[in-house]
Amino acid sequence: AFTVSKTHGAIISQIVAESPAAESGLKIGDVVLSINDKSVNNASELRNQIGLAAIDSVITLGIERQGKAQTIKIKMTDPRTHTTILSRINP
Repeated sequence: AFTVSKTHGAIISQIVAESPAAESGLKIGDVVLSINDKSVNNASELRNQIGLAAIDSVITLGIERQGKAQTIKIKMTDPRTHTTILSRINP
């Protein structure tokens, strides 16, 4: 079970090895609160915003990890080269 202090965001429950998410340092249990300074209220919003990001662009995720705010940058790649950026995102 995950313990979070926020009522919005998307909990990362799985990360594909060697994906941009894994290489950026994103971890299982992180809660994504924003992407490029736009609030993320749930997993659907995160998936949609990631899907709209241009290949080779760099996105900035505002996350909460173990109760502490952090920022992570991820370079978007062609999804055909990886199974997925964030393979499973739970609300």
